[in-house]
Amino acid sequence: VHEAVGKYWAAIVCKFADLPILPLNITDLALSIVHIYIPPIKQSLKKLKYYEEILCDAKQQLNYLFNVSMEFLEYAKKFENIIRHTLANHVINLYDVKNFSWINDRLVGIERCFINPRGIPEEPTKRHLLFSVSNKNKYRFTTMGTIHDAVRFTFVLSINKLHLEV
Repeated sequence: VHEAVGKYWAAIVCKFADLPILPLNITDLALSIVHIYIPPIKQSLKKLKYYEEILCDAKQQLNYLFNVSMEFLEYAKKFENIIRHTLANHVINLYDVKNFSWINDRLVGIERCFINPRGIPEEPTKRHLLFSVSNKNKYRFTTMGTIHDAVRFTFVLSINKLHLEV
């Protein structure tokens, strides 16, 4: 089994090394942020409907995130067109490495935007903002786990406060 996995990873590395442009689809990432990652956060905030004045800032931040994500999606589509055009010209000029270099640098830079070098508070080893696992439930994978943890913490506090009032 280990040999098969090793050969598989070696084949992937060879494929990546042979490609002129890294096989990262930024448009898919932007679509995932808009349509997969943000809606659960919206749903989580809706559960806290009794605390509208407290959540005003959180909702404003969520709106900023959504607007910036839509802008990111727009620019990602433009960037995909640039990549497509560059690959089409690659057939004509096989030795023009400068175009591939700046595209790959930009792709790596986009991925680095989602990495916090200091890590997530209380978990410095978890540096990726999108794919970090929740501290509270390590078995259930939730993207943007720290955001969901914060919303869940607020929800639990609000329930405890209601129980104390009764």
